[in-house]
Amino acid sequence: MSKYITKKYTCNHCGGSQDITFKADDFLRWNKGEFIQDVLDYLTPDERELMTRWTCGKCFDIFHQTLDNEQ
Repeated sequence: MSKYITKKYTCNHCGGSQDITFKADDFLRWNKGEFIQDVLDYLTPDERELMTRWTCGKCFDIFHQTLDNEQ
């Protein structure tokens, strides 16, 4: 049985933070090179985005909406 870890992630853009809980074994698999969407598939896309790019879902949506409007 895998141990669970809770880690705080902070968005580099707005400063908002969120605690994300995941299995330690899955986190290690991701750090060894497996795709986050495969090993941490039980997390939301927003949680995975915050873990990989330090961008919360709200900021991600704002950036992409801005880019879409510029095209």
